[in-house]
Amino acid sequence: MRVHATFEGNVEYTPEEELEADILEAEYLASLSVIQVPKTITMAQCREQLICIGLDDEVEAILNAIPDLVKQKIYRNGWEYETIVKIDNPMLLELAPLLSIDLDNFFIEANKL
Repeated sequence: MRVHATFEGNVEYTPEEELEADILEAEYLASLSVIQVPKTITMAQCREQLICIGLDDEVEAILNAIPDLVKQKIYRNGWEYETIVKIDNPMLLELAPLLSIDLDNFFIEANKL
């Protein structure tokens, strides 16, 4: 039995009121549960997620279209040899809008793979 202390004294709840309070508490706690966005994913997860959403070939096309050859080589190096992808990676921050990717959702989904 749930008892609530007040300035006027203790109040006892009926079983129905207890159930309603439990439901409200559960709903409140569920509303607080926030999905944590991973700060890193593996490159394998990144590539697999891109394949799943049909954008893997788009990355190659974007990399090939970078006019600054040095920048293109640096980005390609990261694309081909990095093993961990950080959500704040400069290359990723530049490519995500070109691919219409929301990085938070992308990382959440990729982290499931």
